[in-house]
Amino acid sequence: GSFPFEFRFVTPGDGRTSFGLLARATDTAGNTADTGNVLFSLVKDATPPEVTGTSPDDFRELDQYFPVAVAFLFDDAIDPASVRPEIFKVFSAGPDNEFETADDILIPGGTVSASSSPAAVFLSLPVISPGNYLAVLSAGVADLAGNRTTREESFRFIVPLPAVRRILPDDDDLPSGTVSQVRVQFAGLIDP
Repeated sequence: GSFPFEFRFVTPGDGRTSFGLLARATDTAGNTADTGNVLFSLVKDATPPEVTGTSPDDFRELDQYFPVAVAFLFDDAIDPASVRPEIFKVFSAGPDNEFETADDILIPGGTVSASSSPAAVFLSLPVISPGNYLAVLSAGVADLAGNRTTREESFRFIVPLPAVRRILPDDDDLPSGTVSQVRVQFAGLIDP
């Protein structure tokens, strides 16, 4: 390799409050140099997890209709015990198509879960109608060290209208006379 050199390691997890380290480098001519003994203090992780992204990205369309799955992505593994159903909610914009107004509609049901790889909190919902939605994650999600998020996070997403996949009969298949039935196939589930 070439300069700068880097070496990563896991610090002792046996309850120590400090550890010593001596690093020695040897060049191709056999010359050596070392750092001397360096003492490092070990402190408990005190940094709360932070949201690093969402799925889908803010203001993006879902690429599927059923089931609907949205997520907040984190920089640190999440303690599943800190993830309760009431901590993750999804709202429809309501008739005025604006968020955070009196007519917003809480979408009921769904399953909330946490994952360590990727570090995320997920909400899976049954089929929901096409429209604009707001995903809200309350403060209080904890990492494995017990550090909790301190602020609410949110993002918006869109459930698009299902695309028409096929219309039957095709123009080429039209019988002479009147067509009594037309069948439309959609790319997703629809509410009849």
